[in-house]
This record gives sequence, structure tokens and C-alpha cells, in this order.
Amino acid sequence: MYLYLLASNASSGMLAAGMLIVIFLLLRRSRRYLGKTKKQKPSTRRKLDDARQATPLLDAPPEILRWHVEMHEATRHLKAELDSKMSALQAIIRIASEESARLEAAIARAELLGISPCADTLAAIEELNGSDDSDGGLLPDASLARQDELAARRAAVYQLADRGLAASAIARSIGAPLGDIELLMSLRTNGASHDVG
Repeated sequence: MYLYLLASNASSGMLAAGMLIVIFLLLRRSRRYLGKTKKQKPSTRRKLDDARQATPLLDAPPEILRWHVEMHEATRHLKAELDSKMSALQAIIRIASEESARLEAAIARAELLGISPCADTLAAIEELNGSDDSDGGLLPDASLARQDELAARRAAVYQLADRGLAASAIARSIGAPLGDIELLMSLRTNGASHDVG
């Protein structure tokens, strides 16, 4: 009987020891699982916080979301208008600087040709363009050969323009600056409109 008690105590002791080992292993496993979930929870929270920062109105009412979208669209529309106005302004500034350079070149060329500055410059240019029967009073220092050369060049420009060539093509074909060709063509147009009127 003593042996029975001893055997019975040994078997219950082993059962108790086995249960303790199983409980220990389960606690250890649950501890690892809780440790992983604790590590994952901050990353999940971090992801939610990042999503809320990226879309600040994530939990907002629909009216506020609609207002937010409308404001975003209005901002995009205004930015597009400003960008187009800025590009147009830059193009105008570029054209103005090119025209300024052409005007300065025309003034320098006029000085080289000996055209004296006068109070009514437009009238002087129109007289230079308009009449072949002029006495050459605008070019006091130029010789008769120079005047004939200028008249021949003007006639060549007008003849090529009558054929439908552009100012740049005329300038290339006779070897003259583009500004001079455009000036002569605009003077012819203005002179023709003055002659008609």
C-alpha cells in the first residue's frame, strides 16, 4: 500500500510537473505573441497617424470635404490662369526687348546713312520712302550714287514683296538686315494708305 501511495503520488506528481511545463510553455508563447502585437500596434498607429496627416480631413463631414475639394479646384484654376498670364507677360517682354534692339539698330543705321534727326521723324521717314521725285534734302551728305543704290534696293524689296515673299526671305535674298526690310515694307504699307486717304 505504501508503494501504491508512492506510485499514486509519483503519477500525480508527474502529472503536476507535466501541467506546470505545459503552462510554462503556453505562457512563454503568449508572451511572445503579445510582444509581437505590441510591436505591431505602434506601427499600425503610426500608419493611421501618417494617413491622417496625409489626408487631414479623413474623418470630416461630407460638407467640409465637398468645400475642401471646391477650394482645391479653385486654387488649381487660379494657378493655371496665373501661369498663363505669366507666360504671356514673358512673351511680351521678350518681344519688346527684340523690338527695342531692332529700333536701336535702325537708329544706328540711320546715323550711319547720315539721316539727320529732326522734330518730325515719322514725316521724314515717309518722305524718304514715298516720293522718287524728292530732291534728296534728307540726305545732305549722301552722293547721288548712294541714293540710286538705296532706290534700287527699295525697288527690289517691293518687287519681292509683291511676289509674296516674307520679310525674312527678302532679307536673305538681297543680303540686308531684317529690320531694314520690315521698315521698308511697313513704310510702303503706310505710304499706300496715306496716298489712298
